[in-house]
Amino acid sequence: MKYGIRALTGAALVAGCIAHPAPALAGSMVVWGGSVYEYVETYMKWDEAKAAAATMSYLGYAGRLATITSAGEQAAIESIIPSHWSYNAMVGGSDAGEEGTWVWETGPEAGTIFWQNGKPYNGAYSNWRSGEPNANSATEDHLVLYQHQWIDSPANDFLHRGYIVEYQLENIGLDFAMTNNHMLAVQNLSPAARLVSL
Repeated sequence: MKYGIRALTGAALVAGCIAHPAPALAGSMVVWGGSVYEYVETYMKWDEAKAAAATMSYLGYAGRLATITSAGEQAAIESIIPSHWSYNAMVGGSDAGEEGTWVWETGPEAGTIFWQNGKPYNGAYSNWRSGEPNANSATEDHLVLYQHQWIDSPANDFLHRGYIVEYQLENIGLDFAMTNNHMLAVQNLSPAARLVSL
């Protein structure tokens, strides 16, 4: 009996993994920690961006305004936002429910407090610009990334230049990687799946 590597059309097989070309997104994208992030450049208000993100999908997984829970995630997201000073990006944090208590409003973190009483809540990650959040106006209730840091913004009072959509793809049997500006979906195969009778 001979054994060989299963031939799969439209996929590259490397070291027990199948690397499938993954569909491209319209905006700039990055992969980090089980999620795919997309920067959508368009002028809209925060509520509109939240609603728009919820209608988007990637590989069948629903989109949402991104949440940022670590410095690594922050750096990954920053890498897809254009560097010009005029660019900013809305994400899924707000203190609209209770002034000064910032919560994530989207995804599995929805309802999780990350900032309260002027400091990180229970050691949660934050990256506020110096002097922020400052609630300069009664409507500065939404989290916006601006020049690599967070600001509280009256994001429903005027149009911002973009928003970040997160597609959480964990636990679907695929890992994602970027190579030569193309995303690959990498499926690890068990030895039994790799070896088939010829």
